[in-house]
Amino acid sequence: MTNDELAVVLGHIARHRGFRSNSKNDGGANAADETSKMKKAMETTREGLARYHSFGAMIASDPKFADRKRNRDKDYSHTAKRSDLEDEVRTIFRSQTRFGSLVASEKLSQAFADAAFFQRPLQDSEDMVGSCPFEPGQKRTARRAPSFELFRFLSRLANLKLTVGRAPERRLTPDEIALAAKGFGETKKSITFKSLREALDLDPNARFSGVAKEKESTLDVAARTGGAAYGTKTLKDALGDAPWRSLSRVPEKLDRIAEILSFREDMKAIRNGLEEIGLDGLVVDALMQATANGDFKDFTRAAHISALAARNIIPGLREGLVYSDACTRVGYDHAARLAVPLSQIGSPVTRKALSEALKQVRAVVREYGPIDYFHIELARSVGKSAEERKKLTDGIEARNVEKEKRRKEAAEHLGRAPSDDELLRYELAKEQNFKCIYSGDPIDPAGISANDTRYQVDHILPWSRFGDDSYVNKTLCTARSNQNKRGRTPFEWFDADKTEAEWMEYSARVEDLKEVKGRKKRNYSIKDAASVEDKFKARNLTDTQWATRLLADELKRMFPPRECERVVTVRADGGNDGLSIVEERRVFTRPGAITSKLRRAWGLEGLKKQDGKRIEDDRHHAVDALVLAATTESLMNRLTVEVQKREREGRPDDIFHCSQPWPGFRADVQRTVYGSETMPGVLVSRAERRRARGKAHDATVRQVRGDDGKKRFNTQPHEIAGGKIVYERKDVFDKNFKESDLEKIPYPEPYGKVADPKKMRDEMVENLREWIRKGKPKDNPPRSMRGDVIRKVRIATDKKVAFELNGGTVDRGNMARVDVFRKKNKKGAWEFYVTPIYPHQIVSLERPPNLAVKGGGGEESDWYPLGGEAEFLWSLHAMSLVELVNSGGEVIEGYFRSLDRNTAAITVSPQTTNAIIRKGIGVKTLSSFRKFTIDRLGRKFEIQR
Repeated sequence: MTNDELAVVLGHIARHRGFRSNSKNDGGANAADETSKMKKAMETTREGLARYHSFGAMIASDPKFADRKRNRDKDYSHTAKRSDLEDEVRTIFRSQTRFGSLVASEKLSQAFADAAFFQRPLQDSEDMVGSCPFEPGQKRTARRAPSFELFRFLSRLANLKLTVGRAPERRLTPDEIALAAKGFGETKKSITFKSLREALDLDPNARFSGVAKEKESTLDVAARTGGAAYGTKTLKDALGDAPWRSLSRVPEKLDRIAEILSFREDMKAIRNGLEEIGLDGLVVDALMQATANGDFKDFTRAAHISALAARNIIPGLREGLVYSDACTRVGYDHAARLAVPLSQIGSPVTRKALSEALKQVRAVVREYGPIDYFHIELARSVGKSAEERKKLTDGIEARNVEKEKRRKEAAEHLGRAPSDDELLRYELAKEQNFKCIYSGDPIDPAGISANDTRYQVDHILPWSRFGDDSYVNKTLCTARSNQNKRGRTPFEWFDADKTEAEWMEYSARVEDLKEVKGRKKRNYSIKDAASVEDKFKARNLTDTQWATRLLADELKRMFPPRECERVVTVRADGGNDGLSIVEERRVFTRPGAITSKLRRAWGLEGLKKQDGKRIEDDRHHAVDALVLAATTESLMNRLTVEVQKREREGRPDDIFHCSQPWPGFRADVQRTVYGSETMPGVLVSRAERRRARGKAHDATVRQVRGDDGKKRFNTQPHEIAGGKIVYERKDVFDKNFKESDLEKIPYPEPYGKVADPKKMRDEMVENLREWIRKGKPKDNPPRSMRGDVIRKVRIATDKKVAFELNGGTVDRGNMARVDVFRKKNKKGAWEFYVTPIYPHQIVSLERPPNLAVKGGGGEESDWYPLGGEAEFLWSLHAMSLVELVNSGGEVIEGYFRSLDRNTAAITVSPQTTNAIIRKGIGVKTLSSFRKFTIDRLGRKFEIQR
């Protein structure tokens, strides 16, 4: 080959350099689905490679590749393995050297391979692992590390409780824990409650608290997914018995192996890490082979403590100490949490939420001075990714559909639409098979009426003690049962007032509830309530989601507890009072359920609805904020006392009966948030999006041709109108490809030996027409004159040339901003003009184009050039606050959303919500056009030119 020909060949191979994975998760049968499909397809293709001297020769000569050389969507059968192309390059260089080429040297071959086949190693996550809260300088270990898995298993055993009949619940003894943990991870990855029962040789009537008997064979003791000893058993299988026994004596090495396999992605980096800890070469090879096979693909994520901390806590857990006590024994504060810098928060959504919240706090402090107390509640969607938010939304929608179904069923029983309280009563009754679980008495379907005093909604675990007002802690019972139960748990009531036979009957009724699972069944059956009520109440009355916790932790560091004087009794007879210095907590988190209940109790729910439907208005968040601010510790204590009194009296204990923070609270909230004749109400502050991020233009380049003719589209391609026509490729198998599209197929430009482009085009069109009329049979695809399968054709579109690139056109990116100008017309009145600015213009132009959009859908070449008489006012970005006054005197205030470049009209949304938009607001003839900036405290200031 000539030098030019060799360059073309090498360039082609470099462009199509084949597939090579350097991820540990793409090995063997355990590879991700798409990668596994690709590898299987490549191996099938390579079976035919033995008959040819190179991959290129096979592609050129094998009949399998006669129709096409490249892959199709989801079809990887034509994928080359990169190692095969590397072999081909070496073959080419050897052959060219043999034929006397002066440039095909070994040095050039190596240099080309290094450049063309280089693949950047996958990024490891080791440096992103957080610090251990207990051991300074130690990173958190891998979730699959043997020490952590054993620590987690023992922690679960230390908290596990057993019961037989009505006997008090008991924890496992140290001997039982030792028996359960014997040979941990040596024989099985998952340790179910059934296998634990067998290991401990338990009484057949013994029950694990909170675990349904039918779930014992499938439910793992310690892990939600995978298995309690998944990592331990996987490592043992990969190492073999002898190396495992040897390494078991140095658990820190096993933990380090798990960390390397979990936090490193590149195979070379994994090998280097294993060699650095001094493993025998054969052991390293065994682990690398298992990695290549995909055995460690589930070695992901970090634990919450370091391996060293886990190993230190394990001895206490073996003795039966609970986690907190085992931590205390070795000097750890189990409640301690390290500060998490913003830069170390992996989730960009959570990082943004926390950053914005802290900025808001600082703005309030700068304006109003130090803050006495913080009450924090974040919406459930805050800090969640788009996928998580969608899942949350889908769950809510599914729940709404289910509620609507239940609402119709309840209406059939009542003969009218049910209220929310009646819907709750119906759902509980249906779940309970229309039976009171406490007494076994049937529930009359008509009894779901809120006015029917025969039945009452009861908190299974008393709210005053456990703080749980969720659906899983509610039951519909007879009024007599509620009065007899009072402020006790079901077990406390039955244990004090009823027989063991009655308790067994009650337990059987609970087990018969097929729709009741998990926490609710636990609430019905819990026995040692006194030992866990403080923990449950703290959890139920505290928002524990991660974003809330991070914000609360940071605020506690910014605003630590302050010392204050409290009156205390200093004499036994109580005759003298003195002062004591105590620390007063300033930061409190509240779950949304409490805010929701109090909002309804104080009559504020109606402010969010109209005709029973929720109003789209972001000022509702201000209502929640005021309710949250009023949810003080003293109010919570008063609420608890009120509910306790109702529980003792056997009356319904719903917190709807909580009194308002002060008289007229509802009216004050309504006036403050939504305004009145004398007050403007809350102005919703939104951040202006000024960053010109995103792609400069679309990736698809469409052909542009200039054809002369009379009309844009006609029956003959040569009659397509003059000017620039945009063409795009369309899949003929697409259901939207119709016979009418055939007339938009242009004549091909003359090339090669094509003597008559018109004839070639017309024959192709007729073949396609016949194929379409036959119903587009996939087993008999349309073919060209040469016999090639026609898969896509180029057709004329009504698109305009957007951004010219490489001889074609690409769609522009999103508008970065809109520049606004004004100039006086002939009558001396101001007229307004808008110029859209795109990312590619910011990058490529030295100065803005200053071309004003012309309405009526004209071409960009027809836009108004703005001369020196035009005054630049300001730029509009997404969420710029504007005030418009149209020629009719109507005032429109809201946030700028977009510009229609075809009509020179803008779209705005009201400041109260993003869910509603107003389109088609022409700007040229506005009598007033003003822009404002708005600060974090909702104050707005006009932008002057």
